[in-house]
Amino acid sequence: MTQRPETTDKGTGLTIDEERGWRHQLAYVGRLLWRDKSGMVGLVLFLLIVFSAIFAPLVAPHDPLEQNLGFSKKSPGWSFDATYLREVLVANFDEDQVRALCFNLDVDYEGLLTLGEGPAEKIKALVNLLEDQGRIAELVEIVGHLYPELPLPERAFFLLGTDSLGRDMFSRIVYGTRVSLTVGFFGVLIAGSIGMIIGLVAGYVGGRVDNVVMGFINMILALPYLLFVVVIASILGRSLVNVILIFGITDVPIFARTTRGEVLRIRESGYVESAVSIGAGRWRILFDHILPNLIGPLVTVATFEMSGMIFYEAGLGFLGLSVPPSVPSWGNMLAAGRKYLITSPWIAAFPGFAIMLTSLAMNLLGDWLRDVLDPRLRRTQR
Repeated sequence: MTQRPETTDKGTGLTIDEERGWRHQLAYVGRLLWRDKSGMVGLVLFLLIVFSAIFAPLVAPHDPLEQNLGFSKKSPGWSFDATYLREVLVANFDEDQVRALCFNLDVDYEGLLTLGEGPAEKIKALVNLLEDQGRIAELVEIVGHLYPELPLPERAFFLLGTDSLGRDMFSRIVYGTRVSLTVGFFGVLIAGSIGMIIGLVAGYVGGRVDNVVMGFINMILALPYLLFVVVIASILGRSLVNVILIFGITDVPIFARTTRGEVLRIRESGYVESAVSIGAGRWRILFDHILPNLIGPLVTVATFEMSGMIFYEAGLGFLGLSVPPSVPSWGNMLAAGRKYLITSPWIAAFPGFAIMLTSLAMNLLGDWLRDVLDPRLRRTQR
């Protein structure tokens, strides 16, 4: 028996039989991913983000809503509860002890600005001064050495520091991932579903239906997108459901136009013409021949649009038009941190990095999916 020669795909290094066999699909995708390092980075980042969103209670070390002004605006690392320390010193120190403490800390006792008289006011001013200078640990060390019998606060670790209300930034960013991914996923699901139906009908039926539908779609696309979204969000108010609906509805034209263009291309292909020639019905052609070939382009568009929705949701949050302030979201954190860019830059910087990494992951993943799902691209010699 003569062995059939194998044909190798130059773009992937796989044989055509391997590419077509369903049992080899996993190995095929894995090899494509291995060849595209940027796609691998995007996939790993995206999986980490999804994992942190799903298992946020396990990943976050603190309650994202727990407030403690004693840990207000602490930089990343180990910190002490300044409020508790202040109460201990006020209850146990007299004027002579406060003066001795200032001497050990090289602080001018007379120069401490207070609202009243007495050692209690001096202690409050001293703790506030050292807190602003980042020297609370030094104060705890000296007090513990001179007065070991006093109940001093224990250290707490904050990986990304705390905000102005003493809430852990890392925990809030982890929980904020849920808001961003929820808005992105359900917004794309709504926009993709509606847009795909509209594009299918307009592209396949054609004629006046196509002209009317695309005229309306082009009119919406002509509007300034961000301004359009801000106006609607201002009318509807702050709510997660409202944000999802806003992006789900306003993104419909993107999916409708993409679907319509692909349908116009596919309906002129040879296999569709063959199906028409043998008497296949309109619905069979739509669902058996056209719709399966739309999955690749629509998944790619959905990936990029999800990235855009996450970015715009953060923008609405920054403007105070997204979810309520009590809900941890990256946009709300950016808005709260802009007042402390000079003194406590981590409050705004880390949510900004989270938005940047998520958008980067989605764009790298979308670029890789475009190569995988479009045979014209993946068969191109690199």
